[in-house]
Amino acid sequence: MAQEPEKKPAPALSIADQISQRQTVVDDLSAEFKKNPTPDLKADLEKKVDTILYLKNIGKGDPRERARRAAEVARVATLNRAVKQIT
Repeated sequence: MAQEPEKKPAPALSIADQISQRQTVVDDLSAEFKKNPTPDLKADLEKKVDTILYLKNIGKGDPRERARRAAEVARVATLNRAVKQIT
């Protein structure tokens, strides 16, 4: 039997490259949506924009530091609500 050639994984793109590629797709979808707005196209556009926002967020540094900052913001918001309920 003949051996199948090994499939090499595609080289990983940097986050900036992924964002720029997806941004061009979003720009094209946005232009198409302006010409012919449909619910399916709107949902697809929102999904792709959310993906770009996710990629931008993960590119902002250390995940532990981001998690710590998010927890601190949530803690402050919860304390502010508790203080408002008491007064």
